[in-house]
Order: sequence, then C-alpha cells, then structure tokens
Amino acid sequence: MDEAEELQTKELNICAKVLGAEHLDTLISMHNLASIFRAQRRNQEALSLIRECYKLQKQILGVEHPYTQSSYECLKEWEIEEV
Repeated sequence: MDEAEELQTKELNICAKVLGAEHLDTLISMHNLASIFRAQRRNQEALSLIRECYKLQKQILGVEHPYTQSSYECLKEWEIEEV
C-alpha cells in the first residue's frame, strides 16, 4: 500500500503543478489519495483530504456532479465511522 500512496502522491503533485489545483484530474487524484489513506487506516488524513476535495468539487463542479456526490458520500460515511 505504501507504493500506491507514493505513486498517487506523485500524481497529485504533478496534476496540481501542470493542470492546476482546480482541474478535474487533480480533484480525482485527490479523492484517490484520500481513499488510499482510508485503506491504510490513516483516518484523520483521509477525512482532511476528502473534506478539501469535496469543498473544491462543490465550487468547481457543483453539488449535482457525480464526482462531488461521490466525495460527499465518502465524507459522510467516514465521519460516521469516526464517531
């Protein structure tokens, strides 16, 4: 799983640098990294990243976009599991 995190972190950094922090591919990469953190049981890091991802997706894609809705569902599920 460490290799997956390393590769996804590199992808996120490249996307953010080349495409910009608000580009769809960057947001997808951010969501994927949050999911990797969650699989690693790094719950606080996962929650923090998915919150940021959801915030950006709402602003850029709107609340009705399927990617925004997916991030929202993850966020709510992960928050419930943290209680």
